[in-house]
Amino acid sequence: MQRPTIVRGAIFLATVVAAWGVLSLGPTTVDETLVVGELAQRTYTAEREAEVEDTTATEAAKQEAWDGVPDEYRLVPEVQDAVRGSIRRSSSMIWSRIS
Repeated sequence: MQRPTIVRGAIFLATVVAAWGVLSLGPTTVDETLVVGELAQRTYTAEREAEVEDTTATEAAKQEAWDGVPDEYRLVPEVQDAVRGSIRRSSSMIWSRIS
C-alpha cells in the first residue's frame, strides 16, 4: 500500500527539521584558542588520568643533583705527564720492534 504524496512530504520535512534541530543544538563553535598565561574560556576535564612532567623543574632538579655530587677525581699535572711519558715510551718500544 502506497502512502499519499502529502504524507511522504510531511515525513521528509519532519526528518529534515529534526536533523537540522539536532545539528543546530549541538556544541557551538567558539574560538577555543588556548593562550599561555591566560584563563581558558571553559573548563577542560581529562578523559583519563595521566602524569605530566614539569620539564623545567625536572631539569633544575637534575642540575642541582649534578652540582651536589663531588668530583671523583682531581687532575694532577705531574701524574698526567708521567702517564703520557710512559705511553710514549711504550709506543716507541712497540714501533721499534715492529720496524
